[in-house]
Amino acid sequence: MKFVILNDTREQPHFGCHRVMRTIEELLGKRGATVSARVFGTDRWEKDQRFLKALRVCDAILINGEGSLHHGRPRAERVLKVVDHPLRQGKPVYIVNALYQANPPEWSRYLDKVDLILTRDSRSSRELSRVYSGPLHQALDLSMHVQHPADSITSRQRLAFGDSVDPATTQLLVDAYRKTQGSVFLPVMRTLKSRRPSWPAPLRAWRDFYIHVHAKLNRWRDDSIRFVADDHAFLHELENSALHITGRFHGVCLSLLAQTPVLTVASNSWKIEALLDDLGLSRQRLITPQALRELDMTQLRLDFSAQEKERMTEALAASRRMVESVFDRMAGVTRPTSA
Repeated sequence: MKFVILNDTREQPHFGCHRVMRTIEELLGKRGATVSARVFGTDRWEKDQRFLKALRVCDAILINGEGSLHHGRPRAERVLKVVDHPLRQGKPVYIVNALYQANPPEWSRYLDKVDLILTRDSRSSRELSRVYSGPLHQALDLSMHVQHPADSITSRQRLAFGDSVDPATTQLLVDAYRKTQGSVFLPVMRTLKSRRPSWPAPLRAWRDFYIHVHAKLNRWRDDSIRFVADDHAFLHELENSALHITGRFHGVCLSLLAQTPVLTVASNSWKIEALLDDLGLSRQRLITPQALRELDMTQLRLDFSAQEKERMTEALAASRRMVESVFDRMAGVTRPTSA
């Protein structure tokens, strides 16, 4: 069975996005399915001849709903419009790992043509249930689906400060890291410099080289700045931290996977609050930027309670069962016979 994927989020050097996409492909591959084409981010897929050629002959269309379907973003609507494309020809359309928040009611005209939706939080499920009557399932973010084997933990003494989608919050986190002796700065990305996947190839290569050099120079200047290579190295750094303070949703997800206590600043949607609520974690783990600015880091500890650990274990197990069931259903759907 051949799938095409829209909103492949690996165009940025973001460990959570890479982990989500790798998990999607592994889940499909375990079921004998292949990915014949993908569109990175919310690029203009309708003008991509290679993608359109694959769309014509594929068996199913998969939309990664991660981080885009909120507040009526035009780029997100562009992805949903695949349901109306002539080359769809009755093929099933699935949305997985979806956040859904504050979107126009008119988007229901697209959702009505979607065959199945898997959300990553209960708030999104409630929001979708008002405008979507098809099969609706809920799990946790796919970055947490594959269990992480514990590495050798040398010490859980230091604080690890992450980054945020909001530059002002990232600066607050950097300031806090600089004031906290023995801490590390650990972004959930290989670099804070954005790639430019839409640039011409020569300029894109120069940009990637610049990003690489920037990360190396920062590490050379200060060994406590950790621009690590991949999600496995990131998880290893988390495992050797007593607390991760971050403004990134996937920073929170990977902290939980590494069983590292987390303190987080809200992001650009309800995604972090929804995750904490769905896992039954204390709201003391969510702070405002102002509270972060005033926080005394010297004696800060937020170890998981026994109850929090139990809730996380149960929620992750239930999520993994749901995800496996949903992918079984998607990969088992045969291509409709054309009239």
